[in-house]
Amino acid sequence: MAYFNFETNPKLSETFEESISPDYHIIVAGSLLGVAVNRTKFSFPVGKVDMKTLYPMDMEEFMLAMEENALVEQIKKCFASDTPMPSALHTAAMQLYRQYLVVGGMPECVMQFVQTRDYILVRHTQDTILVSYLNDMSKYNNLNEIKKPDLLMITSQFSFQRKILVFSTN
Repeated sequence: MAYFNFETNPKLSETFEESISPDYHIIVAGSLLGVAVNRTKFSFPVGKVDMKTLYPMDMEEFMLAMEENALVEQIKKCFASDTPMPSALHTAAMQLYRQYLVVGGMPECVMQFVQTRDYILVRHTQDTILVSYLNDMSKYNNLNEIKKPDLLMITSQFSFQRKILVFSTN
């Protein structure tokens, strides 16, 4: 696996387009935020991209990563037959659910939790991902429409028991 940043090295982009064989299959991930915000500066390679939407891991995928395949199958069986789960299995499923609520569905965080069961390491990774998003967004924020503290405020409001997000540009 390799990481290439085409935005900071235009020559790399030219070499990539001219030299890569069609036999290679390339997967690229990104937000397209730079294209959306700076349409005059960045162009989108129309016809060369297949768009796929990625989502965080759901609870079932988290349980499978935790190697709880039998419990997943038992939950499906009880759901299909509309019967309650045995108490011990329900307790195990609820413990995994609480872990999922803390760890979340970001694959890197799930992988670290599976390997270490270390909530502090997972939290550090979550913070690193958040800072990466904020740095990426602020890179395109030439007019200072949204400042980093405002973005942090948005994320902190999600932790409250509110149903409505309050945001003001004042």
